[in-house]
Amino acid sequence: MVRGDARLVLSSDARILSASPAALELLDLTFAELQALPPGSMTLEEDRDSTGAFGEAWAGAGRAPILGSATARLPSGRMIRLRYLIQVQSAETFEVFLEASPESTAKPSRMYTVGNVLSAWRAAERRLEVLEAGSPEWTEAEADTDHFRAEYRRLSGARPPDGEAG
Repeated sequence: MVRGDARLVLSSDARILSASPAALELLDLTFAELQALPPGSMTLEEDRDSTGAFGEAWAGAGRAPILGSATARLPSGRMIRLRYLIQVQSAETFEVFLEASPESTAKPSRMYTVGNVLSAWRAAERRLEVLEAGSPEWTEAEADTDHFRAEYRRLSGARPPDGEAG
């Protein structure tokens, strides 16, 4: 789970209602600068379509908490990688927790609901089993397996199921 004190509160139309000092420091913006940004202005162009599609699916599935990581382009032009947790506060507001991520800014965005992490991990493992070891597809499936395994552990504080490597 993304933890920490870098927190934003957004309205349902993506207006920034509040931001903690830690969030402003992480984003290298003042509150006035953050509020002046149009919604989606720090989202990379290549992420906009997938983010929109995920948002629609998320609303249809009951708006469970979302975890993800994405690269943001700050108004200064600097790129940073962020991990985030989005939770519904009310029908009109969302709470967003942010933290810096060690992932490369070149990695694609990842978004998933908390309840889907274990399912995604298992699906990546099943895919890995049927692919030719060492192929580009196998390497991608292996990376997905590692990613979702780590996310599951981080979220749940759980140890791997019996018989699985740590």
